[in-house]
Amino acid sequence: MASGDYIDLKMYEPAMRHLIDTYIRAEESKKISAFNDIALIQLIVERGVDALKDLPEGIASNKGAMAETIENNLRRVIIDERPTNPMYYEKMSELLDTLILERQHQAQEYAQYLARITELATKCSRPQIRAAPGSCALCVESWC
Repeated sequence: MASGDYIDLKMYEPAMRHLIDTYIRAEESKKISAFNDIALIQLIVERGVDALKDLPEGIASNKGAMAETIENNLRRVIIDERPTNPMYYEKMSELLDTLILERQHQAQEYAQYLARITELATKCSRPQIRAAPGSCALCVESWC
């Protein structure tokens, strides 16, 4: 580019078009879920654990993939919201790390894990809603 040299591809265009038309095929796109531009975490906050039934088959059938998808989306919410309330979201990040470690070590049942991750998602999405001290399933500290 610096020397001004370039390859004139005009004479190759018909052959390339023929190869593309012959060997590359695209099908119509398929709608795999009806989230309607709602983030996964917001969907979980609004509908609870039942929202996970609407996930694509490849994720919904694999508990590990579903857990990682939720964790990654929740981590993104925590990172995005951290500048608004650093102390609160630091605690939420620590709780998420604890839940991830427990899931990885299989220290809790999957249903219990989903209940706790749903509660954490609600806390991250709606920090103004506070549970009574000691009533939080995530921890027993008074800051919840």
